[in-house]
Amino acid sequence: MRPQIEHSVRDVDDLIPYEFNPRQNEPAVAAVKESIRQFGFLVPVVIDAENVIVTGHTRHQAIKELVDEDPENASYWRAIPVILASHLTDDQLRAFRLIDNKTSELATWDFNLLAQEIGYLHETGVDFQSFGWSQEEVDCLTSVVAADCLTTAAGDAASAPGAENTYGTYVEGESTGRTQSIRETGNGSVRVVFGDLAFFVLKDDYTNWLTGMMRDANYDPTAVIERVAEAMGLLDAKRRRDASVRAGETAPETEEAFGDAAPVPEEQVSVE
Repeated sequence: MRPQIEHSVRDVDDLIPYEFNPRQNEPAVAAVKESIRQFGFLVPVVIDAENVIVTGHTRHQAIKELVDEDPENASYWRAIPVILASHLTDDQLRAFRLIDNKTSELATWDFNLLAQEIGYLHETGVDFQSFGWSQEEVDCLTSVVAADCLTTAAGDAASAPGAENTYGTYVEGESTGRTQSIRETGNGSVRVVFGDLAFFVLKDDYTNWLTGMMRDANYDPTAVIERVAEAMGLLDAKRRRDASVRAGETAPETEEAFGDAAPVPEEQVSVE
């Protein structure tokens, strides 16, 4: 028989944080607060029969801060949706506190779909930095090609050993080198974007492909770019645009080039 789950509303001051909560929630409060401010309180807090919080400590703290920061709407913020877990024993409540937090760490991102969604919402002005994404991650997900700039692990990427990495990013035909604080992943990925389409490949596969393209084109970047444009069925369109730029009818905007990581033949490498 399924237990009866009681839904109700409690005042924020009636809820009691669990004294031995092992989860360090403070780093997440600001992002959760902004989410509640923009979208509303959509995930109830789970409590026991004594109003002690089982799950939802971060949301509870976020609401307390919203009450202080927005006194004109304090009565609205104070009303917290809750679920009373009266069917659980004390041991089950203690276990669920841990399990609920741990299981949330097991999910991973589909980077293709994540890039697609963030790319769409990026144009709407959503500030993803307010919700826990770093500027480096947003840059990665909204740029044309980025190597090793995503991580599925939580934590401070900048503190990871070897976290400083330099990679090339292609944006509207222009390649720029940038240094970002990122965490090395077990199998680094490169994100490739073609218009509204995006996909990821393993970094080694991308490097091998680019090396082969450069070798076949005698290490002429312009020839490689034209080969790629031809493969996409856009070589004629590219040449029309180039002619329009040369005629002064279209702004050049950016120059086509390769990043610092583009392969160079051994005989062209000089050692000072």
